[in-house]
Amino acid sequence: MKKTYFLTVLFVLFIILNSTFFLEKKFEEPSFEKYSSATFILPYKNKLWMVNNEGKIFDLIQSISEFQKTPILKIPKDFIDEKSGTISLAILKYIPQKVPTIVYEINLEDNSFILLNNAKIFFEDIEKLAIYFENIKILYKYTESNAIYYIKDDMLIKVR
Repeated sequence: MKKTYFLTVLFVLFIILNSTFFLEKKFEEPSFEKYSSATFILPYKNKLWMVNNEGKIFDLIQSISEFQKTPILKIPKDFIDEKSGTISLAILKYIPQKVPTIVYEINLEDNSFILLNNAKIFFEDIEKLAIYFENIKILYKYTESNAIYYIKDDMLIKVR
């Protein structure tokens, strides 16, 4: 009888421990590391949203460290689908997968981007954005803080 009682208690403890282990795994907080990391930050309706490389808006900015590793992308509201929470592929296809770390913000509303030294560079053709980024890696050392430039035909022209 004592053996049966001992085995029953041991079996019940085993079930309780296993059930708490599985319940903890089942109801844990969602981790945003499951998503691919944010490709860029989208300012929209006075909030800052993280967007992955498929154009899916998946979360609000959680920490200030996101600004250090992710560029900001301002796009026209016509290319944002609020219902599905996605960015239109018509504009997303022009954004390169690897944006240089010296680019802080890309503004597709006025065709410009801002570098880390606050130099603003205007461009004319969104289809050449990847080429501009490759050129700016080399031309960055020639830019001045808070200056305004125009890039055309692989040349950087200072406006003011």
